[in-house]
Amino acid sequence: MYFFKINELKNDLIKAPLSESEVFKYLIASTIVFSLEITPFFENNIWDIYASIISGLIVVIGTIYIYRCNGGKFGKHFLQRYISLSWVLMIRLLLLILPITIIFFIILEIYSEIPENTTVYDAIFLNILYIIYFWLFGKHILQVSKGKS
Repeated sequence: MYFFKINELKNDLIKAPLSESEVFKYLIASTIVFSLEITPFFENNIWDIYASIISGLIVVIGTIYIYRCNGGKFGKHFLQRYISLSWVLMIRLLLLILPITIIFFIILEIYSEIPENTTVYDAIFLNILYIIYFWLFGKHILQVSKGKS
């Protein structure tokens, strides 16, 4: 796995495509970097920090789970499946979660007030969504890897 030598990486890619395990290493590294949230460390709310740490762990563990559902190092076309399935699954979940979230906030506004800072309930809700997302993702990629629709 290369970290800085792009010319060597390009030469390797020209010679042959990366193996599934090599592509997975790049995906995990990117996932870790992109899952880090900088802003909570500038706020005074501890739930932001907890939510960020737990979310980061769920994303890394979820990505490993999806990789294994695809067959691990013996799987095929992991990155292609990951990118395409994650896009469609994300859109479907957003369309499902958005109305529920709007209704939740309307009820919250009517019966109490919406807190300005992140609460424990926000952190739990977000992380439950992540877990559901990766569970569904694993189910779908497993079906594709076994040739079922």
